[in-house]
Amino acid sequence: MNEGNFRKFLAAWAETVEMVYLLTEETLRINHLIDKEIERLKNKSEEEILNELKPWFRIVIRSSITTIEAICYRLKQNAILICSQREKSLSLPELGKLKEKKRDRDGRLRNYYLETKENIIFTLRINYYAVDSPFEIKDHEGWTKLCETIEVRNRLTHPKKKDDLDVSPQQFNYASIGFQWFMSRIEELSELTRKHRDGKSQGP
Repeated sequence: MNEGNFRKFLAAWAETVEMVYLLTEETLRINHLIDKEIERLKNKSEEEILNELKPWFRIVIRSSITTIEAICYRLKQNAILICSQREKSLSLPELGKLKEKKRDRDGRLRNYYLETKENIIFTLRINYYAVDSPFEIKDHEGWTKLCETIEVRNRLTHPKKKDDLDVSPQQFNYASIGFQWFMSRIEELSELTRKHRDGKSQGP
């Protein structure tokens, strides 16, 4: 593995870790604000509390999925670097998904975006592959809750009727479970990547 490329990988991974930290910290701050709102509203009726909290629930759901999408973009760039350095093969369709670019029938390069659920699974699978580890969904509840949250986010982002803006406490709870499922995969990937990095730094 070229030493210059390895240093490039280290810099890119460090930037990814920093971005993940900043985005997750922002999500945690929003959740902290919601906790403070709940405390402030504790003497109001259940209906009043729900009406007050709905805007916060919408913010959390939109921001959690946006955060996941941003992290996936960074992880895809890192996967390209790792696979290149380790001489692990990637197909042309996989490279197109990683680079988010695809040539049309006229040979012109176009933006190419996967649907959110497919993007998450593809990104995780390729990153686990890059560090020689198989990817499987072990916690189906967490993944299911994340999928449900994505559907709610899509409805909130493109509302067609008033009811599309409604978010229940249960859906807010599902968003937290789904987000934690994703972040657990990122923590696992970070550990696998660290082992790969340390193995290289201690190499011959």
